[in-house]
Amino acid sequence: MEIQTTGSAAPLIDAVDQSTPGNLQSLDRALMLLRAATHSDSGLRLTDLAQASGLSKSTTHRILSALVSHGLLQISAQTRMYTPGIDMYQLGRAAARHFSLIDIARPALQRLADATEDTVYLSVIDGHEAVCADRIIGAYPIKTLTLAPGNRRPLGVGAGALALLAALRDKEMLAVVHDESRRRPDYAHFTASVLHRLVNDTRRKGYSYNHERVFKGMSAVGVAIPGLDGQAIGAVSVAAISSRMTSARYLGIVEQMKKECRAIAKLASQHTGDPL
Repeated sequence: MEIQTTGSAAPLIDAVDQSTPGNLQSLDRALMLLRAATHSDSGLRLTDLAQASGLSKSTTHRILSALVSHGLLQISAQTRMYTPGIDMYQLGRAAARHFSLIDIARPALQRLADATEDTVYLSVIDGHEAVCADRIIGAYPIKTLTLAPGNRRPLGVGAGALALLAALRDKEMLAVVHDESRRRPDYAHFTASVLHRLVNDTRRKGYSYNHERVFKGMSAVGVAIPGLDGQAIGAVSVAAISSRMTSARYLGIVEQMKKECRAIAKLASQHTGDPL
């Protein structure tokens, strides 16, 4: 059994500025559709992408066809779903060579997954969002697969995203908390006052705790990975069905996570340059 969510494309797409010059607007639209199609585990149809983007079907089809011709997307003859193409895979492999945090953290994530039998996530910051960089699935038969690598959420939404938000300097944290332009309808209950309270609670405890705030029946804890400059270079979170996340159990998991996050931070500090 799995707790797995794919959702619609709508939360993944931001409006394109209509004042942007033509060529740049076309590029913005193409990147917008590319991101939406690649963030869905099963892919999306033309109708879904057109509806989510607000573009006409003809415009959406024209842009998608160009992305397919360049190998960035592919379309299934059976399902008509758009999914990442071979060139996107090659670009991802090239980017991964510079994304050493995933390689550095993977053994620690695996140890946590083995020890807890639950799902372990690695998240990093991109602007005012948290991006799932990696995921290890534990052996427990009921899975909590609410994020896949590449998925994004607003900072503060979910255990890993909250740990990252709480690790920011106050000025940066407040800018995120009060940035209404990034507020998604799906997470409207994460108001500025709620996020502020969650950040304070996370800082006081030294870990984040999400009890069914994002998905009913799923709870998670998160810990930030400290960097040399005091800023978090990422966050690790462990998610499970809520019945497994009793306080006695998750406090033990938090201690394991803190230990592994220190190990990740130490290894990252030994690499030259930015660990990302």
